[in-house]
Amino acid sequence: MHTIVIPDSVDSSKKLQSIINKTGNVPAKYEFSPDHHIEINSRLRVYNYTELDGAGCQFTLMDNAPPSIFGEQIPLIAPKYPTSTEGLVFHDFKFDGRREYQAKVPKKNGKNWGLGYHNLFLLGSLSSVSYNNSRNCEFYNIDYKNSLGDLLRVEGGTNISAHDITASRGGHDVIMYVAQDSEVCNLKADMAVNAAVRTRSAKNIKIHDCILNGGTGEAYSPAIQIQATAKNWISENIEIDNNEIYGTYGPGVQVAGNVIDTGLVHIHHNFFNGCGAMPASVNRPITGAITFDGFPVKIENNTIVNSLGYGIVAGDYDVGSKYSFEAEITKNIVVGTRKAYKPGPASGTGIANLLGSRYSIDCRENCLYDNTNDLYKVENTNGSYEDPRFNNDYRLQDSSPCKRAGRYPYESSIEDEKPTKLILTCTEEKVDAVKKMLTNPYTVYRRI
Repeated sequence: MHTIVIPDSVDSSKKLQSIINKTGNVPAKYEFSPDHHIEINSRLRVYNYTELDGAGCQFTLMDNAPPSIFGEQIPLIAPKYPTSTEGLVFHDFKFDGRREYQAKVPKKNGKNWGLGYHNLFLLGSLSSVSYNNSRNCEFYNIDYKNSLGDLLRVEGGTNISAHDITASRGGHDVIMYVAQDSEVCNLKADMAVNAAVRTRSAKNIKIHDCILNGGTGEAYSPAIQIQATAKNWISENIEIDNNEIYGTYGPGVQVAGNVIDTGLVHIHHNFFNGCGAMPASVNRPITGAITFDGFPVKIENNTIVNSLGYGIVAGDYDVGSKYSFEAEITKNIVVGTRKAYKPGPASGTGIANLLGSRYSIDCRENCLYDNTNDLYKVENTNGSYEDPRFNNDYRLQDSSPCKRAGRYPYESSIEDEKPTKLILTCTEEKVDAVKKMLTNPYTVYRRI
């Protein structure tokens, strides 16, 4: 791979594009200094097997970027070969879209964001979507803010990874995948306009270890949005785990399909707090922590507190299905659910089925406490209705009936395991430290 150190004099995308073109269609790594400030004043297009190592440098979109160059769904940065992209790696840089200084972008209802302008990256092709459009691309260590569009939009890809990203004040989704065998993780997002993570017609996707804040007053949307709404495009095998989701107006996680052959969405070991705060004027009553329709789902070991609307609900938030599916809802903790600002049927229920016989629901071993209603048209076999006894950070106290320490703890099968004698050997000077560890309520023990 060729390594090209970008000179300090390169301060614009036009100058950078000239270097890329001169380097030619060969694997190349472009290295910047932390002090680089690059103004994007032209479209930046790269060859396959390009690595951009920003070293912490700053990219900024020019003020009043002309729509004749940066038009609707025209990305700022993209591959030269959009239907045969391989091996792009972009990392360690900052991006500022100068959202307040883009007066030339058309407005709709008085707003210029949410209209498909100024997506930072686009993989694939809007006119020819295929999983073969892009392969083996990675985006990480990016600080993204003040944009009118998406950070990363993938219109067909395989093995796409986006991780260790911070985002605020975007203009649509942060990450949007039409992809397979791909991952989003360690995204920290203050949501604006639309979802932090969205998949549409996607297979074998993992979304994990993200912290998503919807309490910005700017995002009337789910934090994570899983869709299968395009004819002949099936979504399946999507795993959502170990995320923290706060304060969303829409659902914390929305699962929505209207095609027949969707596959499993597995939602587990996530923490939801205060989701579903949609204003009454929007008239979206079916909200809360997790809403689903149009997919088989497995929802387990989540901790859900202070939802508005529902904790977990089989219901139509904005896309409904006519097909029948199965749902498994087990070992979740759902506490403090209250009515939505625009209440729907049985609003304020911990676990609800608003879709009747279209869903066969296996609901068991959930802990439900202090909800306006615990259940609606669903039975909670072997459930618990005791106070789970949280600490201030929603970890469980030692005395919790849910039986296990840790943030996403509820695994009642622990009761069925035989006790294990624990023998520790340590030096005399370590005795006090070991005792302190054993009595710490935040110590988590893993069986090995």
